[in-house]
Amino acid sequence: MGVNIDNIFLLADDAMKSQYTLIFPEGIPGGGNAERISLRMNKEFQMPEMTWYTYKVYDHGFYVPKKGMLQEVDKESLQVQVRIDQQWAVFDDLWNWGQLSYNQNTGEGGGDAEFRTSLIVQAEDTKQKAVKRFRFKGVGIKGFNIDAFNMEEGDPMYVTLTLIWNEMMPEKVQQN
Repeated sequence: MGVNIDNIFLLADDAMKSQYTLIFPEGIPGGGNAERISLRMNKEFQMPEMTWYTYKVYDHGFYVPKKGMLQEVDKESLQVQVRIDQQWAVFDDLWNWGQLSYNQNTGEGGGDAEFRTSLIVQAEDTKQKAVKRFRFKGVGIKGFNIDAFNMEEGDPMYVTLTLIWNEMMPEKVQQN
């Protein structure tokens, strides 16, 4: 039996990779401008791979993989790229956030709760209406890397944030 091409056109539209927004609903720890930072996040955002622990049960030279009761998700390498503004205010906000966990100049550190926040990855339709959300809880800066300065390029400067997080949950979006 062949494929009826008309059935393909009856499918709903596809989700588009470029239609998303990153939101800090609780703000940036340390008083940074969450909206300014969110608007400057315009590169790729790779969702973490959700994986679970597996083990093998052997019998007579054969084995069966089974899922165990252990999470194996990498919660220490979520990366986000942020464009740096000409006055470096975005960098300063991110630097201040990072210094809350450990200040390399003074050797002082804050409590874990002081530098954690939430991050929402919001998938949108072509009219920028939210259709799916993924909430990352307990997000904190693990590190960041500033792009190389380069006299031969005209592209904006970026800082790549490496984030840690505790929990990720898909959320339903209320349809009006």
